[in-house]
Amino acid sequence: MSEFKDLVKEDLVFIKDEEMQKEEIIRFLCEKVCEYYGINKKEDIIQNILKREKSRSSGIGAGLAFPHARMLDLDEVKIAVLINKKPIDFKSLDGKPTHIVFFFLSPLRKGEYHLRFLHFITNFANKNVFNKVLSINSPKEFIDIWNSIKS
Repeated sequence: MSEFKDLVKEDLVFIKDEEMQKEEIIRFLCEKVCEYYGINKKEDIIQNILKREKSRSSGIGAGLAFPHARMLDLDEVKIAVLINKKPIDFKSLDGKPTHIVFFFLSPLRKGEYHLRFLHFITNFANKNVFNKVLSINSPKEFIDIWNSIKS
């Protein structure tokens, strides 16, 4: 069973089929995470992430993007996921469109945990997992896939 199993909340998994822009997605997911967890630094987080996006995209390729920020006052990762059936221009490193966006905030003091989490979500680059995620119709289906992946 994955050490990250309980991090994804059904209320923070969003399935869309619409044209969306990179900044719009970052703002949307940040607002949802901050609202859900009562984090009051929303605008600071958004500006921090957008500043980093200008110098280097969090779109790693293989249809995935990982916009994120590390925060001093967190003890575990806070995550929201957007699956968009329509391609998103996330300025990915491989030049291909993004379909799955993992927005997360992670503890500043737990660098190793942050790296293990990043490694874990690269499992979604696996073509079988990626295609399965793109075919889902509910947040519950995403959580089932998430829970099936071993860390």
